[in-house]
Amino acid sequence: MPDVQLLSNAVAERLRRSAYTYADPGLTRDDAASLPGFLPLRRSRVVGRGRAEFDRVAELLMTWQVLCRAGIQPAVSASRVAAGEVVQQRIPPLSPIVAPCRIAYVVDERDRRGFAYGTLAGHPERGEERFLLTYEPGTDLVHFEVFSVSRPATMWLPAFPALRTMQHVFVGRFLRAVD
Repeated sequence: MPDVQLLSNAVAERLRRSAYTYADPGLTRDDAASLPGFLPLRRSRVVGRGRAEFDRVAELLMTWQVLCRAGIQPAVSASRVAAGEVVQQRIPPLSPIVAPCRIAYVVDERDRRGFAYGTLAGHPERGEERFLLTYEPGTDLVHFEVFSVSRPATMWLPAFPALRTMQHVFVGRFLRAVD
């Protein structure tokens, strides 16, 4: 599996103390979440069948591997996703751009696992993105969904079309990263 780098304690603490760059952290708990001027993006797919597949994909998700497999280089404050932990994301061709986020909440239920992270200062966007894995016992299907509510950060407004295109590309990569 791709490596996940650990942040220094100083950087992790600075990011943990940083304010979110949007109102209402945790807003994506509501499937109808919205903020004025922010655009929603939701995509999902069936990723397999059975409890074993649910557990396998949940492990990838909760150990940052979905980000790695999607082509992002994450530097994290902890090896497992947990509420309050932080991540700095880099995309190799755009490595000077750092996208810091903090985990707003974690979903850890029998048939649902995932998390949402919210943007921090320095991220090209403002908003929250949720990664949610769901197991349906009745059909034995495992679904993976990515849902975000976001807009460009002020200095990135001129790049909005490119940012939105990249966001769509990465959501597709996230959804395929569990294969």
